[in-house]
Amino acid sequence: MSGNRPELRRTLSVWQAVALMAPSMAANINPQQTAADQHAGSVYALVGATLGPRAGVVAGIGLLGTYTFYAVVTSAPGFARRVGERLAEGDR
Repeated sequence: MSGNRPELRRTLSVWQAVALMAPSMAANINPQQTAADQHAGSVYALVGATLGPRAGVVAGIGLLGTYTFYAVVTSAPGFARRVGERLAEGDR
C-alpha cells in the first residue's frame, strides 16, 4: 500500500478464473439448449420441464430457501449493530 490508498490486486488464482468463466462456458458449449429452453433463468421451471413437476417444486422451494437465507445473512450485521446501539443507549 502506498500511503492510505488501497491498491488493487491484478492477479487471479486458477479457481477464481474458472469461477468467472464457467457460466459463460456452460452457455456457449451447447447454445442450442439454451435457445430451446426459454425459462428466463427460472430454475424451478427448467427443472420442472426437464425432470418433472415434483423435482421442479423441490427446486423452487430450495431456491426460495436460498433467497431467504441470503436476505437474513445480509441484513444480520446491520440489525446486530442497531440492537447494540440501542442497548448501549439504555446503559447510559
